[in-house]
Amino acid sequence: MVRETKHVLLDSIGCAINGLSSDSGRISVALAKRLGGLAESSIIGTGDKTSCANAAFANGQLINSMDYDAI
Repeated sequence: MVRETKHVLLDSIGCAINGLSSDSGRISVALAKRLGGLAESSIIGTGDKTSCANAAFANGQLINSMDYDAI
């Protein structure tokens, strides 16, 4: 169970980094940055921080943007 969890986590991070090259990924990151909020959470692969909700949105979209994610 722990091994599979580590695998899914690493896979999701890889998908998010790859998602930065997609149109939907770039749009999601731009929207999250534009909406702003407290700089409390990171957007994967960018070095940018935004509100927790906006970062969760952008990260989720990045992970799913290429549709390679395991879940």
